[in-house]
Amino acid sequence: MKLLLTMVARDEEDILRENLLYHLNQGVDFLIVTDNGSKDGTKDIIHEFVRLGVARYLHQGEYSHSQSIWMTQMSEIARTEHNADFVINSDADEFWWPQEGNLKSVLEDFNEDVDAILVKRNNFAPVESDQNLGIFERMVGRDPSGLNGIGRPLPPKVIHRPMPGVIVSAGNHNARYQDGPVRKVRSNKLVIFHFPIRTYPQFSTKIEQGGLALKTFHQESISPTRVWCILHDRLEQGTLHEYYAERMNVETVPDYRLRDFMRLHKII
Repeated sequence: MKLLLTMVARDEEDILRENLLYHLNQGVDFLIVTDNGSKDGTKDIIHEFVRLGVARYLHQGEYSHSQSIWMTQMSEIARTEHNADFVINSDADEFWWPQEGNLKSVLEDFNEDVDAILVKRNNFAPVESDQNLGIFERMVGRDPSGLNGIGRPLPPKVIHRPMPGVIVSAGNHNARYQDGPVRKVRSNKLVIFHFPIRTYPQFSTKIEQGGLALKTFHQESISPTRVWCILHDRLEQGTLHEYYAERMNVETVPDYRLRDFMRLHKII
């Protein structure tokens, strides 16, 4: 099996290196990463992996939130240039966790009549204390509610077979053919550990950039990205910090699986 991971990243230097190392250690063979005009060290981090021969760097400077187009383009590269069997459509703050084995061994169990796999996400809550600790040392509280922070269920993300004509939807929440749906299943063999809010400066910058891009290009009505616009409104109203405080105080359960994996493989 050939397993690729694709990603669009913008100003994710605080988590990107760990993300890429983690997925390589979980069975991913190659990474295709599009840098969406980052101003921090994101580009340099991607090029570290390019020099190792395990990644390809692409650049998109337009702040249009055209993630569906870019992810679909990377899926086609994975198909035509790498002969990929599966493509994980990921964000820099998402860590795809196999319940047994590694990512590749889990995907090998799916029959050829499955074109796409929908995987649920679990958010990890931000922790303001112990800022001297790294993200994965301090953020070990998982929110079991399955909600996105404004009371709505977190939509799943998708892994798909990169067949001709497959389109990855906005937010990487689904995949479809140009002329119809793909054959898909929901699976509990995988789960995504999601770290969308790590510090307030990181979070506010993310909302400022993403929400502005959606509104500028009149994409605020797209369902999966509506939450970005709601939070961008709160940023403009000066109430985003209250939302951040709410996220720190959600009920969580301890979950050390990712931290322990990172330690074992000397990623942190």
